[in-house]
Amino acid sequence: MATWSNDSSSAQKRRESSHEATLYQRKRWSLRKRREAEDHAQFDPRPITDDDWSVAQAEDEPSLTRISPPEALGSVLGDLVNRQGWASRLQSATLFSQWDAICGADIAAHCEPVRLAGGILVLRVESQIWATQLRYCVPDITQNIQTQLGIDNIRDVRIVVGPLENESH
Repeated sequence: MATWSNDSSSAQKRRESSHEATLYQRKRWSLRKRREAEDHAQFDPRPITDDDWSVAQAEDEPSLTRISPPEALGSVLGDLVNRQGWASRLQSATLFSQWDAICGADIAAHCEPVRLAGGILVLRVESQIWATQLRYCVPDITQNIQTQLGIDNIRDVRIVVGPLENESH
């Protein structure tokens, strides 16, 4: 009786293995069919001319494959920046590089941006006197940031007093 259960379990394992192999073959077949359909949809029967963008399929094959023409680098980079979520970081970097033009050379000599994150702009000033002066200029500075750079998500501006890191002004 124990022999019968061993035979039955080995037969069950063979059936399961055969079933898994069948499923695997079906999956490979469906993937192959999908690739063939994509290749067929992209096939262009016209002969390749000098105006087409083409590449050789392999080094040892003389056939050419038609490819899409090149795109402008600016649009490709813009798409990449948006896909990766780098837009806010890029805006912050632009804010830092254009700081003199945004607030003017006089204020920029005594103040610098530290961080722009979560709608909060942190500015560092060299003294308490400049902190007081800057509080009066905050509306104009945020307006300039919005008009010149298109950054309109600044909800708050925080001012800290400390030595400036960029003292090349």
